Amino acid sequence: MDSKFPLVGGVFLEDIARDYAKEFSDIDQLNLPSLSIIDAHDKDFRDLFDDDQWKQIVDESPPIPQLPCSLADHITSYTKCATTDDCIETAYSTESGWDKSTSEYSDKRWIDNVMEHTLFLLTQTSNLLDYRGLKEGVWDSLYAHVMDACILRLARLGLFMQRKEIILAAHTSDPNPFISPYVRYDGIVQTRWQYHSHHLEYAVVEVSSSSDSKTSNEGKRDKDLTKLLAGCRAILNNLKKIVDYDPETVKKLVVVGVLHEGRFTQVLYMSCVGHNMFYLRSGELRPFPENVESIHKACDLLTIIWKVKAVIRDCHSTVTKYLDQKKKSQAIDRRAVDFL
Repeated sequence: MDSKFPLVGGVFLEDIARDYAKEFSDIDQLNLPSLSIIDAHDKDFRDLFDDDQWKQIVDESPPIPQLPCSLADHITSYTKCATTDDCIETAYSTESGWDKSTSEYSDKRWIDNVMEHTLFLLTQTSNLLDYRGLKEGVWDSLYAHVMDACILRLARLGLFMQRKEIILAAHTSDPNPFISPYVRYDGIVQTRWQYHSHHLEYAVVEVSSSSDSKTSNEGKRDKDLTKLLAGCRAILNNLKKIVDYDPETVKKLVVVGVLHEGRFTQVLYMSCVGHNMFYLRSGELRPFPENVESIHKACDLLTIIWKVKAVIRDCHSTVTKYLDQKKKSQAIDRRAVDFL
């Protein structure tokens, strides 16, 4: 379970990360290699590896699901909308082309609802979102309409978003925590019930009231990002334990951290590299539209939120598939013992 990840050339990833962490001198940045986290965007760390070695690391991480063409085309159709009436017309004019029994149709209806709500906010609320005095609760409610409604499409799997000041259970079982296990999150995606006696968590969310991506409140942003990184790593450590550190299963695990910072949203994807290391992919800041002319920005936001849902769905499927197979195997073993 504690074996190191070998790279071509006879070196180990853990040793390189440890040596890099010792020389890390940027006091304004979190020393991720010291926390066993590889940042895909850390050029200095990337330069320590040749192309073949880096490919080994990258290949350990599953690809992020892509939005189906049908949904991508439907989102794009909203770029011509200027009023809520336009949204309603776009939604209903395309109804006949969808199979209403599919999950894609459910996602299509989510897109319709969010776009209509977005146009309403932009045209019927006297520029409410431009008000600098908006607190976290307002942004919570806005993103709940966007993200939580998307996660609700996973309710049949027993998954939902638990919001506001929630303790992450995975922190209590993290062998090497770097923040308090009692820190509270603005949102956690988790199962409604225990699955084979396990409480499963897959994503953590933080919300702040900053309405500018270049905010001077860097301390709050850094704190939120640290919480998200710690939460993602703790969730992966817990899931690895739940699937008995099975290498093929662990390789498929991806969990998510989401930062809603006023108008802006950033998504962090974290996966495993071998037994001990973690691979971080950080998405770009995606803005909520500031006016009707920038409604196309909602398309980008909806796309990344859909990807969050898809990653959670696939990770949950991976874990439950392993647990189901384990349960069946244990039942067969018990029947064999009873027969003897």
